[in-house]
Amino acid sequence: GQTALPARAAWRVLETALDACVAKIVARLGLAPSARVPADHVAWSAPLASGTIRGDLRAWEEPSAASSSGTTTTAPWAVRYANSRRGEGEAVLSSSAGFNVWLGAEAPRTPHFAAYVGVREDSATLIVDLVPRRDPALDAAYRRRYYGQQQRPLALALHDRPGLRPQPSRDVRVRATRSP
Repeated sequence: GQTALPARAAWRVLETALDACVAKIVARLGLAPSARVPADHVAWSAPLASGTIRGDLRAWEEPSAASSSGTTTTAPWAVRYANSRRGEGEAVLSSSAGFNVWLGAEAPRTPHFAAYVGVREDSATLIVDLVPRRDPALDAAYRRRYYGQQQRPLALALHDRPGLRPQPSRDVRVRATRSP
């Protein structure tokens, strides 16, 4: 049998994996850190009824030389966000992080990318989504290319992993909150 990871250990594994993906995607797209994020958004903290919530935000964009040349851009921006809820004595009660890449006019058909990881109590959450830029119900070729059978082997492999419990959302608001 398998032993479950404690919540904090699970969080470290998920956050490390997310950050490795962020680094690869940012490098592949040639993005640079954005200076347009207000200083009070980079790291923040707010009191709660019992404890605090803390967060941080990092953003990237295409280098200014490419953006100001008048050409369209592949990825106008990407953002990584995180927060943690801390209780009395600074004990971490929950943590989450996400990474979104919104594509520009140069890649008009390619879906946007969104990933989210979180740990709360004894449960970990992983969401990876390709946010459509066309209506998959109306564009069969688009639906087949980005959401069709070639994607099933990965989904099925994840469903068969010990300790993972698929929980597909049927709530349209999950996707809507990730879309601009």
